[in-house]
Amino acid sequence: MKEFETRILNINKEEIINKLKKSGAEEIHSEALQKRYIFDYPSQSLREKNAWVRLREVNNIIELSYKQRGDENDIEHTVLVDNLEETINFLTSIGLVLENYQENKRAKYKYGKTFFDIDTWPKLNPYIEIESDSNENVDKGLALLGYERKDTSDIVGEKLYASIGIDLKKIKELKF
Repeated sequence: MKEFETRILNINKEEIINKLKKSGAEEIHSEALQKRYIFDYPSQSLREKNAWVRLREVNNIIELSYKQRGDENDIEHTVLVDNLEETINFLTSIGLVLENYQENKRAKYKYGKTFFDIDTWPKLNPYIEIESDSNENVDKGLALLGYERKDTSDIVGEKLYASIGIDLKKIKELKF
């Protein structure tokens, strides 16, 4: 499935939440701790194509995803699983290795077909990710919050940490 998304960095969480609530956006869940396990093959063949396998748990929901970043948009395939440890065992039994463990906090809202994820990561300022089924809906989500494309960034993950002098590839556990 193709993803259309963008981010606004260095946000004021309370201000954004107030704007979402005033607009009538539905709260999917308030801020919750996410635990994510990132896997690759020993050869790093997924990383070479800007992809990874992610096992994520939030609010007792466990998702297994394949994600690949692209120039125009991202590709993500996700399935629900019911046992974290068994899924880790499965992934390692087919040759994947656990690259790292990461925690972040996320609040999630929905307005129409557009999702708003307010993320807080260790050592980073909060940011919001706006994701929908089309670029047009992403733009409508931006407008809902009073932003335009010129206010956005596609910097995420390793590049975002690199911008503050941290090499995320060298950190096996990223926790609060």
